[in-house]
Amino acid sequence: MTNPALVRSLQAVTNPGVKKGAVGLIVALIALLAPSIAAAARSAPETQLRAGGHSQLGGVVWEEWTYPDGPYCVASSGDGAGTFPRSLHLGDGIQHARFVLLRRQKPAEVTITAWHRVDSHGHETGPSEELPYTLVPRRDGDGILTAWRVRFSVDPPPRYYLHLYVRWPNGECGGPRHVLRTYSLGP
Repeated sequence: MTNPALVRSLQAVTNPGVKKGAVGLIVALIALLAPSIAAAARSAPETQLRAGGHSQLGGVVWEEWTYPDGPYCVASSGDGAGTFPRSLHLGDGIQHARFVLLRRQKPAEVTITAWHRVDSHGHETGPSEELPYTLVPRRDGDGILTAWRVRFSVDPPPRYYLHLYVRWPNGECGGPRHVLRTYSLGP
């Protein structure tokens, strides 16, 4: 189905003598980009590992996110390989690290699970441990909450292969809103 206003705007752009062509182009671009901007707001939030002056986006194991879309509820989910990215390099001894959860809403649950070995396929193996953490709000210069930090410590060697599980409270639709991601750091 073609949007008549969009067609008229694009036709105006092709007429070189019409000044409103530039305005039409802007309107057309906004109409085309609006769905992608809205979709980004409806996807699971980005999470980053920061340690030793470096950052890592990590890998997706899975994520589920439910959000309203007009009168409907939409559930999205995704799966990744579940393998670990290349380790962020840290020196020996106790090091402080943090995850940054790029969402203003406070998470309802956070779990950091660490392994010290992976198998030949890049998946965790051997015993694991749950790492203690502190959840701290991140605010901008005006004091507005922008994200949450999950602070924790590691003591390399050995290398740490991490699973970060985060669950946020259910939204308007009542469906799941959680992620499981992989990270790696060590000497």
